[in-house]
Amino acid sequence: MANTLEEFRTERDAALQATDCLYLADVQKKLELNDGSIATLDIYRQELRDATTGVTDDNASDAVLPKPIDPQIAAFLKIDIS
Repeated sequence: MANTLEEFRTERDAALQATDCLYLADVQKKLELNDGSIATLDIYRQELRDATTGVTDDNASDAVLPKPIDPQIAAFLKIDIS
């Protein structure tokens, strides 16, 4: 849990970096990601980039990163979406 905007950005950046490999063709093939999954990945990454909007040091401890909606992507990233 982040206590400052900088910490929240660091968490967000790590989440974005964790998704980078999902754009590699061999990873997509292994995970059997289709065009719909990639589209939801694009949306998830945009939500991550937008997550810092309105976050300040004063409210960073309340800020929460979004979760992917695609179960395959969430499982790969080890994010519980239940």
